[in-house]
Amino acid sequence: MLYIILYIKLTIMKTLLQMFLFSALTIFSISNALGQSEELKKFLDAYKTAEFDESKKIIQDYAFNLDITYKMFEYSSINGLLFDTDIPGIKGYKAIINCKLENKAGGLVDKRMMVVMYFDKKRKRWAVFEIREAADASNEYNTSKDNVEAQKFYTDKEYVYRNLAYWCMMAGKLQDAKKYIDLGISVAKSSNNSSFKTNIDVILKAIQ
Repeated sequence: MLYIILYIKLTIMKTLLQMFLFSALTIFSISNALGQSEELKKFLDAYKTAEFDESKKIIQDYAFNLDITYKMFEYSSINGLLFDTDIPGIKGYKAIINCKLENKAGGLVDKRMMVVMYFDKKRKRWAVFEIREAADASNEYNTSKDNVEAQKFYTDKEYVYRNLAYWCMMAGKLQDAKKYIDLGISVAKSSNNSSFKTNIDVILKAIQ
């Protein structure tokens, strides 16, 4: 009888401990995501006024050598979450935002944009890897990888490898990103293609 009572007590304690750990991890994950959204807000606020030197400095501080591709006027609340990568202990952060962007005609259009961030261990802060129109990163990664493995190259191999490495980064496939960007750099060197440029290799070193 005493054994049964002890067993029940241990079972209850184990269940309570598991519930506590689950709650703690959930709270930690949410607080982390909230932290990244605050850093993303700093980047987006600067992106809206990218013509100013102070804003350019903030963009440099909160992004990985990112070009100013869009002219943004407004953005909505940030809906983001942490995601696992293929390297244990390294996570990414992705968010969807609704924006008002200027089109080529000078008018404003509503766009659904996606942002992918990684933690820069050198700067000790999260930084934006990419901001672009929303796309299914996993699908783009799988399609690009399938084509490469089938030896389907729509242009010079170094550019195809670089494009695949980009979608690897967007989908959290960091090991594949390293593999394919190294291939791209190697092919470019062997063909003496001095116009081939990439910063993916540098970013991978910063986040690992």
